[in-house]
Amino acid sequence: MGGDKSDADRYKDEAPPHPVRISHDFYFGKTEITQAQWESVMGDNPSQISGDLNAPVDSVSWEDCQAFLVRLNQFNQGTFRLPTEAEWEYACRAGAQSRYYWGENPSEETLITVEESDLNTEPIQKTPNSVWVTDAPDSNIDLCNRLDIDSENDRELTIHWNLAQDDLKDVHVYMQVDGDKKNTYVGRTGAGEATMLRWRSGTHFLNEPFQNGPEDGHSYRFLVFGINPDSSKPVSGPFMADGPVTFKTHSYIPPAVNGFGLHDMCWNVWEWCQDWYDDEYYERSLEIDPVNKTPSQFRVCRGGSKYNSPRFQRSSARGKANPETGYFYIGFRIVREL
Repeated sequence: MGGDKSDADRYKDEAPPHPVRISHDFYFGKTEITQAQWESVMGDNPSQISGDLNAPVDSVSWEDCQAFLVRLNQFNQGTFRLPTEAEWEYACRAGAQSRYYWGENPSEETLITVEESDLNTEPIQKTPNSVWVTDAPDSNIDLCNRLDIDSENDRELTIHWNLAQDDLKDVHVYMQVDGDKKNTYVGRTGAGEATMLRWRSGTHFLNEPFQNGPEDGHSYRFLVFGINPDSSKPVSGPFMADGPVTFKTHSYIPPAVNGFGLHDMCWNVWEWCQDWYDDEYYERSLEIDPVNKTPSQFRVCRGGSKYNSPRFQRSSARGKANPETGYFYIGFRIVREL
């Protein structure tokens, strides 16, 4: 269990690789819990990605999953629960020791290219307090350090601004995704340092799904705030980009079924596990039936999602999320005890 040190994509929390033995038999869900299954048990559908009841339910928190399981177990059809992280990786690998359950490399279809967009190659507004977005790689500052990602897999946007107030301390950039009014933090610069930011693959966002740059079929609206030199509060803005920017791209889809006949063990949505998250847990975990029961800020999720690059979809890749929050990129599947 864990990522081999020879894997250049391995994160610190995947180390060290270590032997694990699961001492009991169990049934593992062939697919993630679908929206139809959730509706049949809970009577509602919280999914943000709706329109297909056979798609995995999303936007359910870890605690929502516990409520689902309590109700499901009342049908007296067995004892169901979330898998432990060790059970999940065992089921995902299906005996394979390679980086992915089908081999060492993603596939020849991993390249993602923009087929069409409504982006501009030149700035369209330069009036005071204006913001505009281009797909031209002419930015003079990155949001943060880049990960080592193949340049052919890069997608990027440059957010430009021209603010009237010239004595600002910083400029903060936020975005709204798919019409949601929630502001997601993008990055900031010193006000005199730059008049643009570049968002591309490898950017370290507060919210993990956005680390891989602009994603398939989504719209983004950017908001720019100026920060007063004597305060941390915005005094200028928000100023918005002129209209959302929509990407239509070709994504890679990995093999759907693994050696155990389980579907979409990576790529579709992240999947909640029982364990509390600890980035150093592998250094002290048990060899037999390990499960981290020590409370922390996050619960473990595994498998990556279609919003992530192949790096997050390796069998050993670990994720974490607030157990009280539902995310549109996280679902779950269940285990039946024997």
